[in-house]
Amino acid sequence: MAHQVIRNEVKTSDVVRVGAKEPGAEKRKYPRVPVFVPISCSSLDNDSMPMDQNMGVIKDVSQTGIGIEATLRSRTGVLDLTFVDLTNETVTLKGKVVFSRGPSAGTHKIGVKLLGKATEIEDFVKKFVRYHHYTNNLKCVD
Repeated sequence: MAHQVIRNEVKTSDVVRVGAKEPGAEKRKYPRVPVFVPISCSSLDNDSMPMDQNMGVIKDVSQTGIGIEATLRSRTGVLDLTFVDLTNETVTLKGKVVFSRGPSAGTHKIGVKLLGKATEIEDFVKKFVRYHHYTNNLKCVD
């Protein structure tokens, strides 16, 4: 039986620039948008050398930061964040840990402020939002 692939198109700019105007909406300056993207996080020492390797999933994103659920607690304030996008390109950006909680249900929750030029942050976020929407909107139809 043949399968047809259906893909829903979502504009990345709509996801990244969500407003919180509705009653009961999140009151953050930049509201979080739920995503699910695998990511590698390396804690960096003062010389920007990797100290450890951590695997996790980006669970939410805003214009300035991401929420990660990871297997290990973050040991330092700066992380090297890496994922592979839809074109098989390795995408990397640095982030500053704003909080690290856990373990809860076997994972640690890590809040990360994205570091870099505004264009670098926007490019990073666009690529993993595209990855999330592409991988989550594929459906097989008989």
